[in-house]
Amino acid sequence: MDGFTRHWSRAPLSPCGPRREFFREHDALAELSEQEDRAVTDIARPQPKHGVLEIAAYVPGRKSALGVEKVFKLSSNETPLGQSTAAIAAFKDAADHLELYPDGSALELRKAIADVHGLNPDNILCGNGSDEILSLLAQ
Repeated sequence: MDGFTRHWSRAPLSPCGPRREFFREHDALAELSEQEDRAVTDIARPQPKHGVLEIAAYVPGRKSALGVEKVFKLSSNETPLGQSTAAIAAFKDAADHLELYPDGSALELRKAIADVHGLNPDNILCGNGSDEILSLLAQ
């Protein structure tokens, strides 16, 4: 058996148990030790880069604090100043057109950003928050 065939013949194919139980009828494959099964299975699994598993998990901002009636989470774009009058006017204007889908490419917004910053609008990506943009990049 060549190396490629031997490697893939050892890989686990059943989520119900180790490969050796799945192929019990094949004498040559059944001779592999449990240690070899684990070693081949570990090789087949993707491994994170060094240090990735040591990164501390994200801890979201607190929703409350002692002695404070209302907490404003600036990292979540909350503000103690309330809504801007321009945002309220834009919201009320949009309320008259809720039957229309927005421009998915955000062309008008991308052009406005490009004009302000001297950029090419084709090089600007807009999305519904960083989660959507990261998801689009990953896809």
